[in-house]
Formats: sequence, C-alpha cells, structure tokens
Amino acid sequence: MSREVAVFRAVFVRHGGKQPTEGRLEYDVPLDRAELGLAAVVKKELHRRGIPPLLWVCSHFAHCWQTADVLAGSDARVVRVSGLTPFSASEGATLRSILNELGRLEVPVQGMDCIGVVGHEERLSNLLNTLHSGPRIPPLERLEAVSVIANSLYDLDRGQGQIECRLKRPTLASRASG
Repeated sequence: MSREVAVFRAVFVRHGGKQPTEGRLEYDVPLDRAELGLAAVVKKELHRRGIPPLLWVCSHFAHCWQTADVLAGSDARVVRVSGLTPFSASEGATLRSILNELGRLEVPVQGMDCIGVVGHEERLSNLLNTLHSGPRIPPLERLEAVSVIANSLYDLDRGQGQIECRLKRPTLASRASG
C-alpha cells in the first residue's frame, strides 16, 4: 500500500508594474492597467499547473495588493501584512514573522497546503532564498512566479524547501492567446 506524502507549497510572485508615480506617494501608486491582464495570465497558469493558493499575502502598497487581488480572484483570500511592506518596522521579514503576523490577524494557515506571496524586490527574493538550500534565486521580474515545495510548512520555514518551478513573466502575446 503506497502512502501519499503531504506537500506544502508556497508561490512567490513579484507585483506587476505600476502607474507613473508623479505627484503620488509610492504607497498609493496603483497597478498599471496592462498589468492587470498579465496578472490574470499568471493566475490561469497557476491553476493550469494545479497550484492555486487559497491565501495570498502581500504588502500594503496599492500595486502589490491589486496584483494579489487579481491572482486570488474569487477563489482565494488576500491579506496585507507589514512583513512584506517596504519601510515597515518588519524590514527584512522572515516566513516565521509573516506567519506570526497572520496569527495576530487571526488568519488560519494550519491545514493549508499552498499559500501565495506577492511582494517587492529584493525583499521577495531574499525571503525566497531562505526557504531552500539550492542555488540562489536571482531577483524576480515583475509578475514572475516561483513555486517552492517542502514536506511541511515547518520544513519550509527551516530552509528545507525545493524549487518546484519558475514561471517567467507573461507577455502581451500570452495574454491574447490565454
């Protein structure tokens, strides 16, 4: 009798491109309209691969949470956390600090098998690189995604994850064909 091994997965996506910042605080700059469609292509590809997170965590910056909203659609929840927000007290966040923040916000993650993280570079790739022992992952391009798997969330937090796949940034052509 074969026994299925439980797998925990985390999907990291860099936020989409933002509108021009003239006259706005960086915090309030929204996602560029063209990037909305490209984020939807990423969502479709994650679903096609069978790795759609039910929870997306992101920074408080508008273009970041708007990216997470598109990736989540109506299928998942989006939670903004300080640990992913630039200039926050949690600068240089770890997975554990983000999980602790989710606990304080009363967002259950126990029992989930996949979470999504939308963030900013270089914070995103620095966090990603603490979760696996393979070669260092270079900074992600906008709307590029990396999936990391581990036997459990605990193992992922201990740096025992493995890179499952890296999805390159979609193009306008992929949006038209998707």
